[in-house]
This record gives sequence, structure tokens and C-alpha cells, in this order.
Amino acid sequence: MSPLAPISSSWPQLPTGRHGHDGPSRDEVARNQRGRLVSALLSALAEHDYQCLRTRELCERARLSKRDLYRHYKGGVHDCYMAAFAQVQDALVERLESAWASGNTPSQRLTLAIAAFVHVLAHDPVAARVALVEPYAAGPAATAAKRTADRTLRAMLIANFQLHGIQLAPTSVRAMFAGLGAVACSRLLAGQAAELASQTDDLTRWAWTCANAPVLPMGCDRPLTLPTYEPSKPLLAKARSCRQPERLRIMAAAVLVAAEHRPMRLTEKAIRHVAQVTRADFHAHFECPQAALMAALDFMYSEALRYAMTFGTATSWWPHRVMSTIEALMRCLATDDIFARFALTETPGGSREHCVGAPPTIVARTAGILRAATPTCSRPSTITAEASIAAAWNVVRRHAARRNQRQLPSLTPTLAFVTLAPAIGIETTMQAISTAPQLRRRLATVHRPCA
Repeated sequence: MSPLAPISSSWPQLPTGRHGHDGPSRDEVARNQRGRLVSALLSALAEHDYQCLRTRELCERARLSKRDLYRHYKGGVHDCYMAAFAQVQDALVERLESAWASGNTPSQRLTLAIAAFVHVLAHDPVAARVALVEPYAAGPAATAAKRTADRTLRAMLIANFQLHGIQLAPTSVRAMFAGLGAVACSRLLAGQAAELASQTDDLTRWAWTCANAPVLPMGCDRPLTLPTYEPSKPLLAKARSCRQPERLRIMAAAVLVAAEHRPMRLTEKAIRHVAQVTRADFHAHFECPQAALMAALDFMYSEALRYAMTFGTATSWWPHRVMSTIEALMRCLATDDIFARFALTETPGGSREHCVGAPPTIVARTAGILRAATPTCSRPSTITAEASIAAAWNVVRRHAARRNQRQLPSLTPTLAFVTLAPAIGIETTMQAISTAPQLRRRLATVHRPCA
């Protein structure tokens, strides 16, 4: 693929002088100043994130006054960012459309489009962050613009496949975008976007598998009867017990306080009051309240995984082990309101981390478990395993957001396809899903401990 000029290009400063025949017009000056402000914002984002941007820094980089900034962007830094987002998004869509048009078959076109996307990530990470990461730190308007842009890209992909007589399932396309976006955002946040260039083939094969996902039925007629287990209970039981380690008491207190209010209103003082610890004790374990809540979520997820993985021992075929673990994990989310709330609908953490779509520790840990459970001959790469987990998590979150939390176990066939198909292929995955009823009957006769 030939190199492309970076999206985040700079604007030169116009020569000074009076407006008229011998100098630039007022419209040219205004356009140049707007471009310099956007270019200054992009150069600042190359050094730090959106939350650290300041009006003074932006004006100094653009060599303009605050009056000029507010003349062109009444909302100051925020409106300037929104202009930068619109420009970057338009350029990104144009490149993807150009790459798509260069292919002959749907598989070629998808390959070229993903290669163009990865090229932007690797060679212009600042523009990629503007489009993918920073909207979650720039406020509701930026987040809404990001969602609109995502819908536009998904509609473009579906329409292009329809031209070839291929009807894609909207859920599959949404999961594919979620997986690719999560992998891209995690690498951008870690400063490792350049490494994606060597993994384009893996991402393309993964995306093609997702695009060909069939519309699967929602579970079985007779749901699997498992012992009820709520992973938040072991943690919350430690909240007010002075015999428990301080770290666990602080984590439990963070969950209690956040459950009563909201994660974004979590305060250190409220946590210390419930946990009965001093300020020094709190900071010996956590830097901030959000860190304590993230640790609590990680604890609950570990408990849920420990419970769910016990059901994988009832079968010798590893795809069925993965499926039984998925269904048991969905059972935990369906029955534990506190765990589901913080894992799916009110995920704690910094606003920029929300771009991944799931807690990064959950994605990384679950991807590692998936790779460990897969035989060496079929083992997916780290990046495709993370994409699969992020895509599956997106399906679960959307289902829970529609107030269907209790029905999460019925998503098992869809989640199994997203998780297994990139590793073992569509045909073998469908065989595993079609033979799941026999597996469910065997699991129903196996007694497992609830804790």
C-alpha cells in the first residue's frame, strides 16, 4: 500500500498586511486561522490528552489571540476539537471509501479498507486518537458525534456488501466494528499503534469471519439450570468487617457507595467512612476512588470467572468448554445486579478508557483465558482474541442496555460464534452450537458449588 499523507497536516501562517487586492481576503484569513487553530490542537494532542488542553496553549501554538479563537469557535477549545473531529472523520471516511473502491470482490475490498484503517492508526496516531479516543473525554456532544460517525461507517459497509448481493446482519457488523475499535483504542492508549501494521492480515481474517456470521437463535427452549451465584456478595460481605484486609474493605466500600450514587460521583471521603480507614490507609492501596472501584470490578469478574470455568470440566471438547463457561458467566451477569451494573452499564475508569467498550483488564484477561483454552493448532493471536472478546462484550452491553439483563444467557450461541469462529472456522463453530443441547443436558446433571 502506497504511503498516504498524514491527516493532521499543518497550516502556514499568512503574510501580514492590509486586506485588499495585494493581500489575502477576509475569508482567506478566517479560513487560515481556523486551520491553524485545528493544527495547533492536533499538535497539542500529540503531547497530551484532551483533558490537559488549555486555551492559552492552543492560542500560543496557533500564534493567535484568544479573541481570534472565540471569534471562530465560540465554545473555545471544545468547539475547536469538534471541528478537528469533523475534519478527521471526513478524511477517514474518504480514505476508506477510496480503499473499498479499489477492490473487485467483497473480500478484497474489506481487506483494503482495513489496511487503510490500520495505516492511519500506525502513521497518524494523533488523528486516530481524535476520531476514536478523545471523543469520550470531550463530553456528550463529542460522544454523540462519534456514535453518529460509527453509524455512518456501518451503514456504508452494509450498503457496499449489498451491491454484491450479500446481506450482512446488523449485529455482526456492530460486533465487528466494536472489536476493531477496541483493539485500535487499546493500542493507541498504550502508544503501540505502530505495531498494528504487522497484524493487518490477522485483523482482516477476523473481520471477514465476523462479517459472515449468521443470524443465530436466542438460546434454547429450555434454559440451563445452574446454581445461582452472585460474585458481588463475597466482596460486599467484607465491607464493614474489621477482620478483613484493608484493601478488600476499601474495594467493597467503593462498590457500596457507587451503587447508592453513581461511579462518577464517588468520593474518597465516602469510601473511607464506610470502610473505616484513614486517608493514609486509603492511599496506601489506591490513588483515587475510581481505582478502588476498578479493583472491585476486577475482583468480582475474577469470582465470576472462577465460578463459570468450573462448568467447562463436564465435557472433553474444548469448544463446548468455552460455550459452557460463556453461559455460566452470562448467568452471573443476569442474576447479580451490582456486578452487571458496573461491568456493563456504568463501567468505572477514566473517560478515555471507555473508548475500548469494556474494562481493559477484563478484555485482556478473558482473551488470555481464551487463548490458553484453545489448542495450539487453532490458537488465535493476542490481537484477534482481544477483538473477539471486545466484540462479544459489545453484544452483551447492548442487550443489557435494552433492559434484557435477565435474558443474557440466551445470547450464548451468538457469543460462542463471535468467540470461536475466528479460531476454528464457521463450520466447526456451527457444529459446536448445534450440538449444544446435548451438552446442556449433561451440564444440568452435574452439581457445582455456588462459591
